[in-house]
Amino acid sequence: FRTSRMLSFAMLGARHVSHAYVAIASTIPRCVHSGWSGAVSASDLFGTCLLTRMSSSSCSAPMPPAHFSRASKAGSDAERSRAVRAKEEQVMMKNAPSCPIWHVSAEQLKADPPSVAEVLVDDGVVRVNGLLGTDEAAGLRAYVDDMLEAGVRAVASGDNAFLDLFGPVMCRTHRYDVLLPMNALVLRVVCHVMDRVAPVLEVVGDDCFLCELSALVSDPRSAVQPVHHDTTFDGSNPRLSLLVALQDVTWDMGPTCLFPRTNVPEWHLHLAERGEEFEALLETTPHVLGLLTAGDAILYDSRLLHFGGANASHASAAAGEGGLSSDRSSEGGTRRTMLALSVQEETGKTRVGHTNIRPGYRGRYRIDGHRQWTADVGSNP
Repeated sequence: FRTSRMLSFAMLGARHVSHAYVAIASTIPRCVHSGWSGAVSASDLFGTCLLTRMSSSSCSAPMPPAHFSRASKAGSDAERSRAVRAKEEQVMMKNAPSCPIWHVSAEQLKADPPSVAEVLVDDGVVRVNGLLGTDEAAGLRAYVDDMLEAGVRAVASGDNAFLDLFGPVMCRTHRYDVLLPMNALVLRVVCHVMDRVAPVLEVVGDDCFLCELSALVSDPRSAVQPVHHDTTFDGSNPRLSLLVALQDVTWDMGPTCLFPRTNVPEWHLHLAERGEEFEALLETTPHVLGLLTAGDAILYDSRLLHFGGANASHASAAAGEGGLSSDRSSEGGTRRTMLALSVQEETGKTRVGHTNIRPGYRGRYRIDGHRQWTADVGSNP
């Protein structure tokens, strides 16, 4: 199984070249398959509201210190250019259709990894329900909050460089990629995840290692990202990424939006050209939204086209939609925090490419040996 899936995954681009429209269109019938999660009507509603209401956010969430913003290059020309592209794309997506994500429970994934791997290879994305317990998710989320606050202070004071503690996430005003230490708390959660998903993750190769370990945080007022892919078809080995919700993710919190079956070279070309094909993708092709409950996860091919939505939960709070919860700040709005893990073979070009993980961790955590992983006793608490 592993060998055949590895070949299918690595050669995915060649297998689908020149069949982009057929491949994308074939996702539509899957929406009524028993494996799709959620009602289509609800998803369509979220898809319509998400891209119209989330783009125009103004919020009372506090700004990080000026020294931190400069160090993160949040106001750089590249960031401004991304914001312009994202706004243009949201206009095109105003009436775009949506489709629920093909889903599987954590137990089903562990029992039948070949079936999940097949969907992952073809569609580029699956949802895994109940990957973490709600208590585990809440505990890690509280820890990430502390790490974020400490990291912002350390960068603002000059004690640490930005890239020592944070990854270079797109649209990073009110959005953070917090690099996590593999301490006892994080190790316990990550190993729990790996116990269930490792058989599917190994589809990328025999020498599969953890290459990213972080928490993606988007606060109220974080802007929508432009459509992008995390990795390219440059001859390097593929990468799989996993986003685990550490709290419920609702439409107004900026869920990740993904385009099934765009993990092929021609869609990367269409994105670069930004021509008619790309416009058609945004305007008429069904997308999926990462609307999750705490502990659920999105597993995707990092070459898939996707973007993070704007967190406009402050607007819902101001309008009295749901009131304030323990997750909301006193000023309104809800922080969205996702545990982010990625795996790949550490060979060839992938050994030198940047990944969002702390120094010294690359090539250290082999996936098929995750039960032997140990905590980094020298890491920060």
